[in-house]
Amino acid sequence: MKIIQLVDELSKYDLANLNKNRPLDVAVEQLIYAYHDGGDDGGYDGQGVAVYLDNKGQWHLDDISHCSCYGALDGGFNKISYTRPQVVELLKKRASEDWEKDDYVAILKALEEVI
Repeated sequence: MKIIQLVDELSKYDLANLNKNRPLDVAVEQLIYAYHDGGDDGGYDGQGVAVYLDNKGQWHLDDISHCSCYGALDGGFNKISYTRPQVVELLKKRASEDWEKDDYVAILKALEEVI
């Protein structure tokens, strides 16, 4: 899997969670994420955004977060899929509406550079 990390690093444990709930015939081929580890409290929380492309050519979008109770990608593979133009439009919409728009803007820029 090709991974593009835009801010802080997710752990191998968190990345492995993308396999939870994943259909057997689907694999994650590319992952782009902007994650912010809480840092000040010893890494007990964090938040960010992730998009990933599966081997069927479908994109997936996740708002990722964690606290001491669960990891950033504990929800596992998001079965809701989008075409590339759809995920771009969703990212643009969230960038215009969300108060923490920087992550969406960074993901959009990275997505344009990748494909």
